[in-house]
Amino acid sequence: MTFNLLNGLRASRLWVLTVKESKEILRNKYLLFLITIPPVVQLLILGASLDPQVRNTSVLYVDHSQSQSSRELIDQLAGAIVFKDIKAARDEALSKVNWSKAKSIWA
Repeated sequence: MTFNLLNGLRASRLWVLTVKESKEILRNKYLLFLITIPPVVQLLILGASLDPQVRNTSVLYVDHSQSQSSRELIDQLAGAIVFKDIKAARDEALSKVNWSKAKSIWA
């Protein structure tokens, strides 16, 4: 099965095109430079500028269950350094909330 697949790939147009383009890239040094160096430079610059940490996030939550475990969870999250402002809201108040101030909403 693998042998038939390999023979089919060699005979296919895709294999011929891959070989032709590989020879062209290896022959032309400038093309090899353009294919390898700019992506590496972009990876280094963009990778260094990415900061995955979240800080100072405002949160609005709606506690439907009103249970002890949900209050404990909210207290634990309020103690985290990621969140600077955690506020409660009722369902009626959700329509009147200034959405631009809350960056995250939990229901």
